[in-house]
Amino acid sequence: MKKLALNLTILVAPFLLGSIGSVQAATTNAQADEAVQTQTWTDTKTNQRIHTKNLIGMPVYDQYGVIQERQLINPDTDYHVTSIRTSNQTGEIFYQIGTDQYIISDDVVGDTPDTVISDGEFVVHTLDKDNIPLYNGDLKPVANEKLAGDSLWYTNKQIDDRDNGSTYFLVSTDRYVSSADIDQVSGVQK
Repeated sequence: MKKLALNLTILVAPFLLGSIGSVQAATTNAQADEAVQTQTWTDTKTNQRIHTKNLIGMPVYDQYGVIQERQLINPDTDYHVTSIRTSNQTGEIFYQIGTDQYIISDDVVGDTPDTVISDGEFVVHTLDKDNIPLYNGDLKPVANEKLAGDSLWYTNKQIDDRDNGSTYFLVSTDRYVSSADIDQVSGVQK
């Protein structure tokens, strides 16, 4: 009988010890989650595209910067971003790609411009010079495409680039003109 009790103790003891460790881990995780959720964030609306690194296993984060289980980012892929969320405590930057789905900036290729997109109804007048450069929606110059100088253009969208202080106005499908090449803007921002 003593041998049977000893064998049961040896079999049951690891389960009890494992339960104690699980309770301590759950308590620690709950405290960490609470600390993450109480930090403050700065949210900036945007409308831009980012590109992920070509790495397998990049996680999706929630609004508090916590990794979502069983959700991964596709490598080497473009994502549309609607908001940028910055932790005021750590400085970490997250790009919102869906409802409560974020990509951390460490998983993004290159520098992403800090832009704000606004709607409105504007008429812009270009400077009186030849060959006004055009830019695409990523604010990169478009080769071999120019705009006529001293001309009026209707636009319903503008992109403010906070990195360089320029504003870009939509003048055609995915074609923008820089405020550096505009001498007059009239209209109303929505």
